Amino acid sequence: MLIASAVVFALIAGGVAFATIPDPGTGVIHGCYNKTSGALRVIDPSKGQTCATDEVSLDWNQRGINWRGTWVSTASYQRGDAVAYNGSSWFARGANTNEPPPGPDWLVLAAKGATGPKGSTGSRGPAGPGGPRGPTGPNGASGVSTVSGTGVPLNVAQTLTPVMTTPAVTSAGQYYVNASIMLVVGQGDTVACIADVNGGATGPFSTVGPVPNQTYETVSIAVDTYVPAGDTVSIECTGYISNASTSFYDGGITATLIGTDNAAAPANRTAPKLPTPPLAIGRAAR
Repeated sequence: MLIASAVVFALIAGGVAFATIPDPGTGVIHGCYNKTSGALRVIDPSKGQTCATDEVSLDWNQRGINWRGTWVSTASYQRGDAVAYNGSSWFARGANTNEPPPGPDWLVLAAKGATGPKGSTGSRGPAGPGGPRGPTGPNGASGVSTVSGTGVPLNVAQTLTPVMTTPAVTSAGQYYVNASIMLVVGQGDTVACIADVNGGATGPFSTVGPVPNQTYETVSIAVDTYVPAGDTVSIECTGYISNASTSFYDGGITATLIGTDNAAAPANRTAPKLPTPPLAIGRAAR
């Protein structure tokens, strides 16, 4: 024992230094990273070794990072712990409690990235199924109504096609017809719809288009018209350019009796002409 002590004393007296890497107790290793060449060297601060001006000081330990999850104010953190906070991850360089990053005891491991550009608006999706349909009352003298979810192609240009029809009315008279029609309108197409009383179109057309891209569109019809007893009220629609995608999607129609003057049905009812076809998308007027 005396001999070993004497050897140690002799070595120290002779100027022999012992490196303390890693640090006793903590296991921390100190290093310097050259910002130009990328070289990494280990140093011993206990011997007065430091990094040069063109180097970055780096510390790490043998056990690696101890991931602690999201930072919590009541938790106690030790050197080597790592947490997530405000979109970035942080490494504890010293013991701390209730000291949120950034701070003197925290080093950033991975910084939060910048917000990316806003994406383009997506196309409109198909109509939802809607809520359950309520009970249907009896169609009587006061009016009639119907709804339809059966698709009808409108792919024959400028040819009116029935898309939905009410039951027959029981009383002749003046009726207020109100309809809502949802359509699939193909690219570049226009659609026109009109009310019809037992084969005779009446009232103004409702139109939509031309549309630059295929889309869902809704048109409404509101018209007063005479309906003889036993006749029906329909909605007829047509596309303009024979687009295979154009069709009736769903809708509803109500005919409400507003006057029973016992007048005779109009004679020789003539269907109005379709509106002049609009210019196609991208064409200029001449």
